[in-house]
Amino acid sequence: MDRDAVYALGYAYGLLEGQAEKEGYRPDVHTGKRKNACLRPMMGYTQLYSDLIFGQHKFRDKIKRKWIDNQMAELLQYVEVEELDNNVISLDLQGVWLTAYYHGRGGKKARLGKESEEAEKAEAPKKKGISACRKAAGMTQKELADKMGTGQSAVSAWENGGNVTIENLKKLAEVLGCTIDDLVV
Repeated sequence: MDRDAVYALGYAYGLLEGQAEKEGYRPDVHTGKRKNACLRPMMGYTQLYSDLIFGQHKFRDKIKRKWIDNQMAELLQYVEVEELDNNVISLDLQGVWLTAYYHGRGGKKARLGKESEEAEKAEAPKKKGISACRKAAGMTQKELADKMGTGQSAVSAWENGGNVTIENLKKLAEVLGCTIDDLVV
């Protein structure tokens, strides 16, 4: 199962559970089912949907039911028929499912397809490198070298991929006011 399929099923589950709560159905009864849905998204979604549409707690309001069906159809376009298995998904995909579940419960807009790629890129940490951090601090190589107690040629080498000791990385981070992660590209 790919990321979008898992996200769509998690989001759908959260959306259904949130709507059920608004209808007076207590979703906390389903904590065990929620855990299973995180492990086996298709089976969990199918069970909850069946309970709410056909079971004793079914949605009685036809307008809301039609809205739910439309939402589910929109989300499930990301799930391929061959992905409809009941295998346990990987731990990282379980994280995707949980994120999507809370997005659905909280009424956040679903992040699927191209939109999810753009959101992930925007949220990805930006690695800057030594040169970018130095420039952001408004220093020349010479000024940085002086503060580091080394020569400009060493700073130039570091900025061009030369080996930097952990001690120098710590000192660079302190002098430049950034993190070690910012310095390592």
